[in-house]
Amino acid sequence: MKKNRIWYFALTVSLILLIIYVGYLFINRNERIQDKTMGVEVPSIVSNQKQIGNKLPIPPLLEDKNPESGKAEFDLTVQYGETEFFEGHKTETLGYNGDYLGPIIKVSKGDEVKINVENTLSEMTTVHWHGLEVPAEMNGGPHQTIDPKSSWNPYFTINQPAATLWYHPHLLGKTGEQVYKGLAGLFYIEDEESKNLNLPKDHGVNDIPIVVQDKRFTKDGDIPYELDMRDTMNGFMGDTVLINGAINPELDIKSELVRLRILNGSNARTYDFSFSDNTPFYQIASDGGFLEKSIEMTHVTLAPAERAEILVDFSDYKVGDKVTFKDAKDNLMTINIVEESNQKVDIPKKLVSSERENVLKPRVTLMQAFTSQKLALM
Repeated sequence: MKKNRIWYFALTVSLILLIIYVGYLFINRNERIQDKTMGVEVPSIVSNQKQIGNKLPIPPLLEDKNPESGKAEFDLTVQYGETEFFEGHKTETLGYNGDYLGPIIKVSKGDEVKINVENTLSEMTTVHWHGLEVPAEMNGGPHQTIDPKSSWNPYFTINQPAATLWYHPHLLGKTGEQVYKGLAGLFYIEDEESKNLNLPKDHGVNDIPIVVQDKRFTKDGDIPYELDMRDTMNGFMGDTVLINGAINPELDIKSELVRLRILNGSNARTYDFSFSDNTPFYQIASDGGFLEKSIEMTHVTLAPAERAEILVDFSDYKVGDKVTFKDAKDNLMTINIVEESNQKVDIPKKLVSSERENVLKPRVTLMQAFTSQKLALM
């Protein structure tokens, strides 16, 4: 009987210790989750992030070759390039119509669109319209390969509301590498409601595209896409962040309301964006388009492939003031107030009607990452 009591006592103590241990692991995991991805520590941003930045490159708007109203035609060339991320070091890259990244395709709801894609690479690729509602045969998925030295001419009608979308390869086994090397570009849709909203619309002046990516540079400035087991399991993460292809760039603006269209174009890294002075901003759009109303916040988190449009009011800043665009504790871009603006624009509280098709409300999103094979749910 005495032995039974001892046994029960030992079992009870063991169960209590087990419960405490499991609870500790669970709590500790939650504390670490902001710094880890799928249980693997996120590589830290390295010191070259602190190098003196260049002016922020602004991707150009792609010329519409069709002058007819309600129709649009664009030429897109997939090509090899060389990009100087560090002075004196040229890196082999990929780009659309240029050395790195691609131009912005801008259309309106109702447009009949044709895109002439020419693949000048020595390997296959695809061009996927991420977020566009198009027929399957025009989607540019893994089943719609473009052979080397050949072309593809998709056509479709824009039947969705205004949104900031993007395009990139979706080739089986090569998606991650081709996007990493530079094949990515933004795709804007406008509609009557977005055109009537009192929002910043001057491209590159107060309507700024922000494509955020991370890279692993060698000492020679190269960006080889070489995966180890962790990368294969959890996605490829770099240790240097680029915005529009530049490290720690500087953006010169007026003291006015500025619209940032942010794309997380990284393969696997998630960002928590904010400003150095903790200035509030207003999110007005997400992946599928405008929110019903603007939402005030001081930081916004984006997983790979996610987009957010935010409005930042710089009207109270003085010429000479500087603000840093950040990811958590890391500085990514310096914003310089270089000119005073007398124009005062109120931030719209109501954006689009709640009855509008596909109107977005705040929601929980799934994290996505480019692995070595494909864009996969984690």
